[in-house]
Amino acid sequence: MRPTRIALATILGCSIGAGAACLRADEPAPAPQAERPAERPKAERRSPAQAAAHQLDMLRERQARQPLVPHAKQHESVRKAFRESLRHVRAGTVTVLDGDEQAALGTVVGSDGLVLTKASELRGQPTIRLADGTKHAAAVVGISEEHDLALLKIGRSDLQPVTWAAAEPALGSWLATAGSGELPVAVGVASVATRPLRSRVLLGIALRPEADKAIVDKVFPGSTAAKIGLRPDDVVTRIADREIAAPATVVELLRDRQPGDTVQVAVRRGEETLEFTARLEADGGLPPHRQDRLDRMNTLAGDLSARRGNFPRALQHDTVLKPEECGGPLVNLDGEVVGINIARAGRIESYALTPADIRPLLEEMQSGKHPPDEKLSHLLEGRGIDSRIERQEKMLRAAERAEAAAERNRADAAKALEGMRRKRREWVDRAP
Repeated sequence: MRPTRIALATILGCSIGAGAACLRADEPAPAPQAERPAERPKAERRSPAQAAAHQLDMLRERQARQPLVPHAKQHESVRKAFRESLRHVRAGTVTVLDGDEQAALGTVVGSDGLVLTKASELRGQPTIRLADGTKHAAAVVGISEEHDLALLKIGRSDLQPVTWAAAEPALGSWLATAGSGELPVAVGVASVATRPLRSRVLLGIALRPEADKAIVDKVFPGSTAAKIGLRPDDVVTRIADREIAAPATVVELLRDRQPGDTVQVAVRRGEETLEFTARLEADGGLPPHRQDRLDRMNTLAGDLSARRGNFPRALQHDTVLKPEECGGPLVNLDGEVVGINIARAGRIESYALTPADIRPLLEEMQSGKHPPDEKLSHLLEGRGIDSRIERQEKMLRAAERAEAAAERNRADAAKALEGMRRKRREWVDRAP
């Protein structure tokens, strides 16, 4: 029994005991009235997606409570072994904030206040917290959507840039993700050589087999297609500015897109031609309970990055990261930065951009070739609002789970009390 349950049961037991002491020894205790939890109003009943989110939260909490065995990669004893490797990188690692919340990590790339970070994790008004604890407002001076990198600048001229490694790490070599502390955030090994990466962007529809047109056969509940209003028997005639001549064209067009892209989808429904605006999501936006087993296993270990594919090239390693821990340096045992973490993509699958791609891109960004979009500040504001909504939803689910646990404890205590009262009545009846 967890400490919270013990404390709650003790309080209930003391209160109940005090009430029972007021009864006469020969007076039978009244049977407590069974109380049923108030039924959740229809408007508040959970949808399948909300129920799946609750179940996923509980599974994650259960997994998080399992103690790490010694010598596991995330165990403190293992991370301590990398303390010296991070000594020269610590000053070049910063935290990117949205208010007081960590949005991402960042990598110092210029003494004149320049920092690279993961662009799609930026939200609100970016603020950078340096290794010395000071906070500074940051301006976005460059964006590479292709690499999902943002170049930030703060008003400091005494930063310590990281040192790039001359070569990519050999497969199987140890790597550490630097954070704001002396120990690494996490450690892992290089698992797959640098390669182009594509993400799976779907609409969430099944097309009618053996049809010569892109006829919607099924719309998966909770998917991107369901959210925008597509229906079975719709004929997809255009996506973005490309006419759809055959079902294969839909797959081909989506292959070149990435999560977060917005496209226009035109369909023919009966005699009407309708247009919809779709914001593409990874895996079609399907909720966890409708994803396949591998997808559910991937999300069980923690949230994945919203943008986790469609990179020109990336190194794969098995470090377990959180989405907000991307954007910082990935370091070898010599303290050299072999890359910038760019995505958490699976249970044991994270990606990093390597210096071979970062350094020429950084030169272009510094020369002004990748300026931020003029609508960026509005976009970041919206992301900040969405992030706060998500945090509040998680807090609400946690409160509901705590309330349900308290109700179970109350019911258990009431049942135990009734059992003891019954025994006391039996004892009284046996009195000589």
